[in-house]
Amino acid sequence: MGVICRITHTLLFIIIAAGCGSNEPNPDVVAQVESVEITIDDLLRFRADTPAVLRSEKEGVGELREYLDSMIDMELMLTKARSMEIDQDPDFQRKLDREIRQKVVFEFSVREIKAKSDVPYEELRAQFEKSKWNRMLLLAHIRTATDKDAQKALRDLNAGDLFDEVAVEHSILDDTAQQGGLINFWYGRDNLERLGLPFEVADELFEKEVGAVAGPYQISGYIEIFKILKEKPAPTSYIMAFSQTTLVRAFVAQRQKTIDELKLEYQVRLDEAGIKRFARWVTEANDEPFVLSDEQAMSALCHMSNGQIEARDLYELFQKDGVFQPSELDSTRIAYAVENQLLPDALFYRRAVELGLDRDSTLVAWSKAKKRALLIEAVQDREVTAHMDLSESALKRYYKDHIDRFMLQEEVRIVEILTEQQQEAQALLDRVRNGENMGDLAVRYSNRANAKKDAGVLHIHPRDRKRFGTLFDAVRSSEIGTLQGPIEITTEASEEKKYSIFQVIDKLPVRPQEFAAAQRKIRYWLHKEEEARLIGELFKNLREQYSTQVVVFEDRLQNVNVTSGS
Repeated sequence: MGVICRITHTLLFIIIAAGCGSNEPNPDVVAQVESVEITIDDLLRFRADTPAVLRSEKEGVGELREYLDSMIDMELMLTKARSMEIDQDPDFQRKLDREIRQKVVFEFSVREIKAKSDVPYEELRAQFEKSKWNRMLLLAHIRTATDKDAQKALRDLNAGDLFDEVAVEHSILDDTAQQGGLINFWYGRDNLERLGLPFEVADELFEKEVGAVAGPYQISGYIEIFKILKEKPAPTSYIMAFSQTTLVRAFVAQRQKTIDELKLEYQVRLDEAGIKRFARWVTEANDEPFVLSDEQAMSALCHMSNGQIEARDLYELFQKDGVFQPSELDSTRIAYAVENQLLPDALFYRRAVELGLDRDSTLVAWSKAKKRALLIEAVQDREVTAHMDLSESALKRYYKDHIDRFMLQEEVRIVEILTEQQQEAQALLDRVRNGENMGDLAVRYSNRANAKKDAGVLHIHPRDRKRFGTLFDAVRSSEIGTLQGPIEITTEASEEKKYSIFQVIDKLPVRPQEFAAAQRKIRYWLHKEEEARLIGELFKNLREQYSTQVVVFEDRLQNVNVTSGS
């Protein structure tokens, strides 16, 4: 297990080990870093908590020694943090306070809001049985390319023509048109998205009775008209999807009720003058980086009977979410952010403190562990991240030295139309030969996924052989510009036969990806390698600097029963 795994262990698993204060460590201690003792139980718990992907490949004592090294490295980083007095830094304190507040608010939401909004299963079941989602629908449809064509179909239906006859005449999807528009599967709440029916459309359709016609609706670039042919009871498994929606709505309603009650109790009042001042400061900054002075940071944006929301809170919110765009920030948006993003958490935190949630033993333990994690993160930021060279010149050097990592595969680019019937493919081929645009036809008729989005264009690589089946070999052997097909297509994933017509647009050999296009990938690899190098140097330096303060009891480590921690 390398240094990357070791630092990952350090960041993910904070083991709180308290020193016993005696001169002789107790026999369960396998290592000591300054006054911190690491016991056998600590080590085995660390091992058990390690995710499978980060587990050591060694066995026995060798495995335990790797985990112990990670724990020692963690304690040395905490020692380094104390020597740097990071925990005394006001910015660190504020970051820690913010994390603790968020945790307290989360616990309040779980214990006080979710608990009050939960609906018993029997009540959920009763609601489900009375709802419109307690059934499945069999639909027929008429698909048209334009709204004008859809209106023609509706006029025929309103004139008394049968739906199946209008479908045969107007629908452009031949497979269903030849069946009078029949769609050969049942729609229910649990499969709408998978079957391509938007929830907004289904929400309206499921309000209607059998025999009703609905539409037109714009769906995936087409215009659709539906008729409800039949209905049947939904399976009992569908209650899960219904329950989730119901519980979310109940939680949202209870949350808003709690906010409204606390706003009255705490006498909440937006500070309109403070909001306008903040907006003015943003405007005056123009294109310069917007920074608040200490005095500005304390300016009130909202008052409560037991505190206030300040400009610093809003500034930190925008900084954290990465959405601080001064050009779009006016008094209205500031007021909205204060009332809808900052105020709910502020109210919940104050009520949680009144209830004593912040003093709950579980939260106190969490806070201590969080502080340790943030201290380690701060050391890494100062000693590792701050020293990384990710400049453009460094990226270009890495790109040049590792060019094999940024090679593009051989690629064939084609435009294709895929159909269910050979006769249809032949007819489309004839239309292309007579001058119609192949991409336009692909949008209307191709059954290939994303054909509408990409106008039938496919990028085929050697790795795609299984996906494209017999089409792959046909494409590779075809000349650029030659119209091909219809070709019978089968794949390893499906024995169903389909028919393809295509034209090769271009063939590209194996080649280096251009620097600009590969820059994100280059940055990723350079960052990863620089991080590993610098972390390795940090650990080495810490081991040397604090060598006299690290003691490992090798004989006790040798005697640890590994199976006891499994």
